[in-house]
Amino acid sequence: MRNVNKKKRTEEDKYISYDISNQKYRLRMEGVNKYFATKEEALDERNKQMAIIQMQSEKFLAPDTTLEEWVAYYLAEYCFCRPSVKSDYQRLLENCIDESLWGKRLIDISKNDLNKCLRYLMKKNRAISSIKKAKAVLSRIFTAIKENELLPESLLPNLNLMKITEGCTAHIEEEKRAFPTSELIRLVTAASDFTANKETCLKYQAIITLLIYTGMRRSEVLGLCKNNIDVINDDTVFIKVRTTSHDSDAKVSPEKKPWNITTVKSRLSRREFKVTVPGIGALIRQVESIKHPTITYQSNTYDLLFATQTGTPISERNFTRSFVKIRKLAGMDVKCHEIRHSYATYLASINTPYLAAAERMGHSPEMYLKRYGHVYDVSRSKIDESIAALATKDAEILSQKEKNTANN
Repeated sequence: MRNVNKKKRTEEDKYISYDISNQKYRLRMEGVNKYFATKEEALDERNKQMAIIQMQSEKFLAPDTTLEEWVAYYLAEYCFCRPSVKSDYQRLLENCIDESLWGKRLIDISKNDLNKCLRYLMKKNRAISSIKKAKAVLSRIFTAIKENELLPESLLPNLNLMKITEGCTAHIEEEKRAFPTSELIRLVTAASDFTANKETCLKYQAIITLLIYTGMRRSEVLGLCKNNIDVINDDTVFIKVRTTSHDSDAKVSPEKKPWNITTVKSRLSRREFKVTVPGIGALIRQVESIKHPTITYQSNTYDLLFATQTGTPISERNFTRSFVKIRKLAGMDVKCHEIRHSYATYLASINTPYLAAAERMGHSPEMYLKRYGHVYDVSRSKIDESIAALATKDAEILSQKEKNTANN
C-alpha cells in the first residue's frame, strides 16, 4: 500500500495529497483520481473540476457544450445585429476555425487555440482588416459567456490574443500571381465540356468569362440577377452590381437556408459598367434562356442569372468543386481570386487612371494604389522613357530646321 503523507490539509489543499512513493501530487475527488508533477498543476485541475461541479448545480451552460453549439446559440440569443451581419460573423468563424476546434468543449479551449485561428488566416493571406475582425468576433463570443455568467471565469480562455499589425503577416504572405487573358481563356474552353450536363457547362462558361473580363468578385457574379444585366448586342452587356450570394449555416440563417443573398456591403461595391467581349452577349442570352423558378428571400424576389434547377444560388462549395475540375482540364494551377487580381493588374499595366480602375474593382482609390501601385511605378518609367525619346526627336527636328535655315 502506498505511503501518503498524513500532514494536516488546509482548505487550499482540499482533495490534494502528496504521494511519497510516486513523488507526485495526487488529486482525488468525485470522478477524478490523477497524479501531477507539481502542486500548481493539481490545484488548477482541482479548481477546474470544482467549477464544473458548480456549473451542474447552477444555471450555467452544460459542461460538455462545444464551440459549435455555443456559436449557434450566441448568434441566435446574444447577438443583436442585423441578420446579414450575423451571417458575416458565421462565415468569418467558419473560415478561421478548424473542424477539430468546432467540436471541442468550451471549457477545454485555450488562448493558444484562438491564436491558431488567427495564424491560419495569416497563412491564407487574408487582409489585415479581416484578421482583426476575426479577432474581435472570437473575443466577443467568449466575452458574452463572461458577461452573462454562463461559465465560471476560471474555465474561460485568456482573451489577451496576439496583436495584429501590418508587419505580422509579411513573412508568410504569398504574392498573388497575375495571368494574361490569353491563358485564362483556356478555363472557358475547359468549362464547355467538364461535365455531361450541357446547361451546367454553359453556366460555368459564362461565370468564368465574367470573372476574367469584369474583375467582379465571385460572390457578385453568383449573386447576379437577370434584371441586373442587360444584353445590348452579341458582343456587349451592361452590368449593375447590386447583390451578392454567400454560403451560410442554416442554423443561423434568417430563413434557415444554407445560402444567403444580400445587397452589396458598401457604396464602392455598388457599381455599373459596360463590357465588350466577342460573344459575351450571345452567351448571356443562352444562360437567360435556361428556365428555373424565382425564389423569395427575406420578402424580396430574386430571379438569379446563375441558379440551380430550383432557383437557389450556386453554392460557393459547389462552385469550388467545379472550378477545380475545370482548371485541371485546362492544365492550369490558378486560384479563383487570382483571376480578379489578374484583371486589376492588367488595368494598372495599361495606365488606366487609378480612380477609374478602383471604381471598376469596387475598391477605394487608396486600397487600389496600395495593392497595385508598383505596376504604375513601372508604367511611370515607361512614360519617362517615352518623354526622353520624344525630346530627342524634337531636338533632331529643330536641328534639321536650323541647318535648312542656314543653307537658305
